[in-house]
Amino acid sequence: MIDFYYRTNGFYYSLEPRNNQAIKAYNQGAKLIDMSNIPLSAWNSLKWQLKQAGYKIRKAPKLKPLTIQQLDKMLEELEG
Repeated sequence: MIDFYYRTNGFYYSLEPRNNQAIKAYNQGAKLIDMSNIPLSAWNSLKWQLKQAGYKIRKAPKLKPLTIQQLDKMLEELEG
């Protein structure tokens, strides 16, 4: 089971916890660093530390853009 997904955003990485144990580790790390905007310079160290602690980390699958119909449906649900 994958514990964390990560995404890249320029010179930053962000972690997405995938289970309760990962959420606890994420919250603990958030006390030290913004886990949603991890600088490239800190990424390798943080990733290594999480792997040494037994967590599995994978690159997040690409998100498909929403279609106009999906956006319209979402807006209707918000309005209604």
